[in-house]
Amino acid sequence: MKEIPIITITPVTGTIYKGMTMSGPGFILDVAYTLADGRTFPSTTSCRKKKDVPSALARDQRNATAGAFKATFNEHGEFWGTVSICHIGGSGLEPAHSSTNPQPACHES
Repeated sequence: MKEIPIITITPVTGTIYKGMTMSGPGFILDVAYTLADGRTFPSTTSCRKKKDVPSALARDQRNATAGAFKATFNEHGEFWGTVSICHIGGSGLEPAHSSTNPQPACHES
């Protein structure tokens, strides 16, 4: 697996809609990941509750800004998914490259 840092996460339409997430029924926001190598990939941010989607997007954006959110690619160069690199701090999970983030910030999508 090859990892490339995600440098920005941008909502595509801003519309949150119902759908199936990795954990079951939930709410989804289409986003675009811009990678450190300049490529852009479509993806989603999702949560079980609609009201939690904006905070999930903000968390992912903090992780990307901290350099702790990466896109992974398989041995054929195909997009495989994402990973957040974190450590446990006094306020919960924090991006590995930023110990000043006061909010829990990491998850896998």
